[in-house]
Amino acid sequence: MKARNQPVKVVWHDAANGQGWEGLDRIVAEAVPEKIESVGFLVYKDKQRIVLTTSIGGDEGLGWIVIPTPWIVEVRALKVVEAKEKTKRKTEAEIYQVPAEQA
Repeated sequence: MKARNQPVKVVWHDAANGQGWEGLDRIVAEAVPEKIESVGFLVYKDKQRIVLTTSIGGDEGLGWIVIPTPWIVEVRALKVVEAKEKTKRKTEAEIYQVPAEQA
């Protein structure tokens, strides 16, 4: 990602856990990482982690998440369409567009 505070979509695998007694064969068969999709502002990225926040005010962030780089499947930059253009669209799903050159 080029710009700090760039809106992004991150697809990643989250760790899984459980409680209580379970057979080991069942745990191995059923306990798999969940595929997660997170959208937020890119605050920081290096070889070990990516940091997203849900809101930015000045140089403060609200609601943040740190995702270990090895867990990440995909990071895509998002382009936010201006409000006057949103009314011309048919669905909310079309509000966010991902430029191919930034994917």
